[in-house]
Amino acid sequence: MDNNGNFGLNVSKLKRQFAGDRFIPHRAKENFENAYYLFTIDVFEMDTIDVFEMDDIWPPKSRVHVNYARKFFTRKCYAERLMGLFEIKPRNKILNFSENTSFEEENMNEFKVWPVIKRKLPLIKHPEMILDTPALNTNLHHNVIDWGKKRIAVAHNGQIFIWCGEKEKSTSLNLKGVKGCLKFNKDGSKLAVALKHSQIGVVDMKTNKICYKTPCCPEKHCCVTSFIWANDNILIAGCTNGKLSYCHTTNRIKWMLHSAHKAGIIRINLSCNENYLATSGLDNVINFWSFPQFDYLCTIVSKFPVKAFTWHPWEEPIFVCSLDETASISVWNIRCFKEMCKTVICNDASIDCMTFNRRSGELVVSFYKLSSSKSFIAIIPNLSILSDGIIWHIGRVPYVLWNHDSTKLLTAGSDEYVCIWNFFGNQKESIPKLKSNKSGDLFKRILGNQKESIPKLKSNKSGDLFKRILNDLTHFIQK
Repeated sequence: MDNNGNFGLNVSKLKRQFAGDRFIPHRAKENFENAYYLFTIDVFEMDTIDVFEMDDIWPPKSRVHVNYARKFFTRKCYAERLMGLFEIKPRNKILNFSENTSFEEENMNEFKVWPVIKRKLPLIKHPEMILDTPALNTNLHHNVIDWGKKRIAVAHNGQIFIWCGEKEKSTSLNLKGVKGCLKFNKDGSKLAVALKHSQIGVVDMKTNKICYKTPCCPEKHCCVTSFIWANDNILIAGCTNGKLSYCHTTNRIKWMLHSAHKAGIIRINLSCNENYLATSGLDNVINFWSFPQFDYLCTIVSKFPVKAFTWHPWEEPIFVCSLDETASISVWNIRCFKEMCKTVICNDASIDCMTFNRRSGELVVSFYKLSSSKSFIAIIPNLSILSDGIIWHIGRVPYVLWNHDSTKLLTAGSDEYVCIWNFFGNQKESIPKLKSNKSGDLFKRILGNQKESIPKLKSNKSGDLFKRILNDLTHFIQK
């Protein structure tokens, strides 16, 4: 304490270090109404909406396409514009207790479960094309429609109908004993078809005739329910006996018959690099196998048969499926067999199918609400945001397919309509590039990498035969 009774404190320095009481907020120039509004009403909550409760925008029977994602995106942009005009900064606090408070955009930070190239705004508009199709079989066993490189094939009433484009007429294949399961290979040159008496037929699309035929099971008491094509024209088939068979359709070699499920197989799907194979069956499980060795890896148990599952297009161990009766989405890492996350979209809905876009990594999910018989197709970049969507079909939409370059989306519903949508709209410059496939030569992988066991070629010491003969003749003449 000095002579004046002070304790020797540097008041100016104290004020510079401690601007105010830590429990008293700064109230100067503070708009408490705006702060309270931003705290209670999330401006960005319009990304996560319940489309089932929006009866006012549900399309009538005139089939007017309603892009509800674009509607809410426009509302969000309008709100952000108003905030900019009134100089309202986004914040997650009503009061500031320090001068250096900086807002971290927690609501805008997205929890990315899988790699994705998210679209900046909704791009899907009206359908580019609407096709009238016969009533599609929505049974779990049947995969009755597929989109090849230039064709769409539909199986109905023992026949296969082919649509080749707007300029060409639709044709039908003159095949006998078609059972309703079909699948194009990767370049669209061959079509696998399930036939009677446990037969698998491969149709050459140039001649529209069967070029290869083989039985699935030797007992011939089954029916093929699912196909998947691997590289090198290797075909994998699953049947009602729960068995898998795969064969090389070019060399006409059938390798093995493998018991995968205790009941019929519903669906087969390969990972992006073709190292993992997922199969689902009527025994309420999803089994995972290494490919092409077919070694058992793990099992996911469900409460009911699962048809909606898919692999990420370039992050191989990421597997997405719907396991509950509710519209829930589960994300798994199959490499370590761990459920990464799970979310429930709606308790009174189910998921009919799901697929990833190979370019953007966005998940396309077909939902169906049981109580109101409503369906919608959602484009989900992650489990918390809805970036785009389609409301058009009446009834279930059990089939969602891509064209060969994943720029167009096909939706086939139980209302006997097939719609083709431009997935990226008219903005061609914003379309992401396709990721390369690292699966390599599958035929070599099946034979195995056995370089160390292959004997080396011994060197040939004979030399050039022509020089040897010439030297012998020269030596003979000199003698």
